[in-house]
Amino acid sequence: MGFFRISIKALIISALTLFLYGSTLYGVIPTDRKISWESHLAGAAVGCVAAFRVARLPRLSRFSMEKR
Repeated sequence: MGFFRISIKALIISALTLFLYGSTLYGVIPTDRKISWESHLAGAAVGCVAAFRVARLPRLSRFSMEKR
């Protein structure tokens, strides 16, 4: 989401998360022939689409709920 929003704060958080959890990405990729890689690929695609959609939503101000 940090990539799609192009804000410095979101990019730093995304880079830090990728750095800390990047090694677990290897564990997500199935190495056993009995495990379907298609479902992992579909999950990654859906995650990217969801991040794109959420990044395009209008940002709510801190006080927007208090005005209602």
